[in-house]
Amino acid sequence: EIPVTTLQNLIAAQVERTPNRIALTAGEKRYTYRELWDTAGTIAGTLRRKYGSGRCIMVDGKRCGETILLMLGILRSGNAYVPFDLAYPQKRIDAIRESCDAAAILTADMVQTLTAENPDGAMPLLGNPEDVAYIIFTSGSTGVPKGVAACHRSVLDYTESLCEAIGFS
Repeated sequence: EIPVTTLQNLIAAQVERTPNRIALTAGEKRYTYRELWDTAGTIAGTLRRKYGSGRCIMVDGKRCGETILLMLGILRSGNAYVPFDLAYPQKRIDAIRESCDAAAILTADMVQTLTAENPDGAMPLLGNPEDVAYIIFTSGSTGVPKGVAACHRSVLDYTESLCEAIGFS
């Protein structure tokens, strides 16, 4: 059974259990759970200092390891991530940003800059199960992007149900 917590707290628990196990491969770079956690913490510290918490931060949904680092950093900073595609028309990106009042737009190539801005990497765990973890935007029936928010509790409930359905423990 998955405890009622946040996504970042679950990952923190995994870091404690298996700090040296490979968690993520990003191109040539391989991150252990400890390295993933520490890098995301550094990103989180920068984001928290710049934007505070309780906000939405858009992140390019490019399928790469750096996107995972950004998403975890956003969550650790106490913010929600909003994935989008850089190939979207600028008008759609602007509509999403306005709709969710995004504090920033991040792309995979920003990881190095964000980590360099906060070299100590210290970041306490923030958030609770009822906080929004992410917002997914659909095209909407009117052609105007419509956001659907998912809180941590909902994501974890869904994950637990899926694991039960497929017999995964």
